[in-house]
Amino acid sequence: MITEMYSCCILLMVSLLSVCSGIETQWKVQEFPNPIYQVEDCGRSADVEKSWICDPNKVISEQDVNDISDKLVEIYTNSRCNCAMCINNRTGYVVMVAIMPKMYRIINASNSMSDIIQDARVYSYYLSMYWGSFATCKQLVLLLVSRDDGVVYTLTQMDARRKLTDEMITKITLDNQKYFDGNDRVKMGQGIKSMINKYGELLRKPSTE
Repeated sequence: MITEMYSCCILLMVSLLSVCSGIETQWKVQEFPNPIYQVEDCGRSADVEKSWICDPNKVISEQDVNDISDKLVEIYTNSRCNCAMCINNRTGYVVMVAIMPKMYRIINASNSMSDIIQDARVYSYYLSMYWGSFATCKQLVLLLVSRDDGVVYTLTQMDARRKLTDEMITKITLDNQKYFDGNDRVKMGQGIKSMINKYGELLRKPSTE
């Protein structure tokens, strides 16, 4: 059951896409690799010690994954979440990115937009539990991109939501919709980078509380 400590905001539904290879790769949420502990399974090179982005099927280019990974580290280093642990350790918000061809449906089987949205919400919640156990200050942001489901979805934990509201996320994603309206891996990489850049800009702002 999804608790109130999470805000799950569906951001964008794009047209459903066909898989050119003829073989769809669906990931069960419990089997999708953890980028912190399964770096190579997430499509990264062996010399990467840990990561906060996972693209096992190489939906976007390796260079884009590397660029996004650098941006995620920069956000963590140069932002400050609001709990004592973050302040004392001079650490910040954790933004993680999951990119896949297709989700394995948890609740629904139909391709109706409402059912896909519901599955993306639940899928993101469970993935955040598997990935974000270390985010004890409720500072996790999780961006899910499921290409062939035609969905881009962002989940925010309570502390992150103070700076990155659902309204802000919706606007950012709609502003970047052009990058996801098709099966172009270059544009998808650009869209994710653009969204992460904007998320970082908002998360780095000083708290007004």
